Amino acid sequence: MAIDGLDWEWKKHPVIRLDLCAGNYSNGVETLRSVLYAEMRGTAKIYRVKLDIYKYVRRLSQ
Repeated sequence: MAIDGLDWEWKKHPVIRLDLCAGNYSNGVETLRSVLYAEMRGTAKIYRVKLDIYKYVRRLSQ
C-alpha cells in the first residue's frame, strides 16, 4: 500500500466504544443526549478518566 511509504508518525490513540443501539430515541434528541452522557460517564469511570460532562453539555446545546 502506498500509505506505508509515507513519512508519517503512527501514534497510538485510545478508542472508546459507545453502545447506543439499545436506546429508543423516538422521543427526540434529549433522550439521545441522556443515553450518550450515561455511556460516556460509564466509560470514563471504567478507565478512571475525569470527565467534565457539563463542558460537553454546554458545547452541544449552542
